Amino acid sequence: MQKAKDDRPKRPPNDKRIERSLERLFPELNRIGPRLTRLFNEFDPATPRTTIAKGKKLLDSYLKLDSVRGRFLMRLLKLILKSEICRDQAKAQLNELIKTAKTEAERDARYSLLIKLMHEVDQQQPLGSYIVVHRHADPEKSFLKQMDPLSDLEAARKSAGERRFRHVIEAFRRTVEHLYEPYVKTLVYLSYIRDKKPADDFKNIDSMSLGVALEHVAARLPDYSGLFDTRSAWFRNAITHEIPEYDRETDTMVLNDRSKSARVTTDKLLDMAESLYQMSAKSVAFVSQLYLFRELFRDTGFFEVCVEYVPRMAVETDVAKIQLIETEFGQRIETIFRSM
Repeated sequence: MQKAKDDRPKRPPNDKRIERSLERLFPELNRIGPRLTRLFNEFDPATPRTTIAKGKKLLDSYLKLDSVRGRFLMRLLKLILKSEICRDQAKAQLNELIKTAKTEAERDARYSLLIKLMHEVDQQQPLGSYIVVHRHADPEKSFLKQMDPLSDLEAARKSAGERRFRHVIEAFRRTVEHLYEPYVKTLVYLSYIRDKKPADDFKNIDSMSLGVALEHVAARLPDYSGLFDTRSAWFRNAITHEIPEYDRETDTMVLNDRSKSARVTTDKLLDMAESLYQMSAKSVAFVSQLYLFRELFRDTGFFEVCVEYVPRMAVETDVAKIQLIETEFGQRIETIFRSM
């Protein structure tokens, strides 16, 4: 009787060799998984530096390389980089990153509006929207700021009355000062690039107050009003400059800033804080990563060139050949960006 055909994809021999080699090189990897999982599950947003330190200590304790394992790892990396598997996996990983970034960005309906503005900017200056990547795509750079309001936001969701009111105003202040203000200034950068402002004008953006930056985007980006909330500046001022009056019976507070005044419920301010946090801590980060991986890496052909040349440079030992490969690589990159 004829055997049924097995349609399951077979793993290439090199793939199995690499896996076995890694297991021999780092037998500790089977033990580190549960500890990393426990560290992740016990993560406290109020102590992000502590978590980073624990994670680093854990990795360092397991992955120390002696000279023998170090040399073996280098040979293994050269084998990996030379293989077609590496190139195929690199492309697959890029597509997965694009898919993940898009899925996460889509959790906020405003993401498409930001993408639309960035495309409009790129029509005036190719890849002008890279400023968003520069300011928001690096998770390590943003991590502490993203964590800063989170413990108060979580506490506000679980508490009630005056205690909740205090967590809400603190979460709002931290969100606006550490996350929302830099985000609004990114919108100012985009408007400047779209309007082809001279380079000297860009020096003034980071020194702008939030109120001035919001006035600017309200005037220059009226079609994108869904991307910003002009109340955020004076609400933040009202909370920062004095402790708002709080009515326990109605769960409302009075916010005063110069000639402006408003009575808002704790629920309303919490909703606003969460909306500002979503846009400035999460959505802009995922949009910037989507732009980086899709528009810059994939759609320009830049990633294809990197996949072709970077492994060759990594495994080559002849200095003259390395210089030749670097020259070819630079010329290919230059051709890509010159044609845009």
